[in-house]
Amino acid sequence: AITLVRRRGYNRLPVYSRNISNITGVVTLTTWDLMDAELPDRSLEDLIKPAHYVSPYQTIDQLLPILRNRDDHMAIVVDEFGSAVGMITMEDILEEVVGEIDVGYDFEEYLPRKKRIFEMLDEETYLMDARLPISEVNELLGTSLPAVESHTIGGLMMARLRHIPNEGESIVEAGFRFTVTEATDRAVVKLRVEPA
Repeated sequence: AITLVRRRGYNRLPVYSRNISNITGVVTLTTWDLMDAELPDRSLEDLIKPAHYVSPYQTIDQLLPILRNRDDHMAIVVDEFGSAVGMITMEDILEEVVGEIDVGYDFEEYLPRKKRIFEMLDEETYLMDARLPISEVNELLGTSLPAVESHTIGGLMMARLRHIPNEGESIVEAGFRFTVTEATDRAVVKLRVEPA
């Protein structure tokens, strides 16, 4: 990693596990770090800091304070599946204001996913995997939820709330309340769906 940083000039490197869409942390090296003669002897684990995950629907106004307060001034953008789809940095925001600064990455690989399921808790209440396609949810509930901004019910939650939802957060759509019952820092995992 250090050789790559020195050769390519990047000072922030996303660290992933198994697949580039599964970003687990970030290595940030300053100019002072790169001048340290003992740097090549340090283990990579010592250099990795936890990544911060954000929704692609968050606005610049929401992101700016988050990025400003982080030492690495960056966040990993995750989709409705919790897969990394890119990075956002302070430089990216500044580029929008003052022009090109020449920093940025995009990731477009996705992990293979198993079939998504739902469970009936009673006659009108469901527990749904957040990755259940909106088309299947519409068929099941007899609704016409839009599949424009996202393809899954968890993605719809993310789009409506404009951030990665936490457990307990809910929305009302098409006469149903969708409540997050399980979530990670990257994505919604399960939803309780019941008449509103």
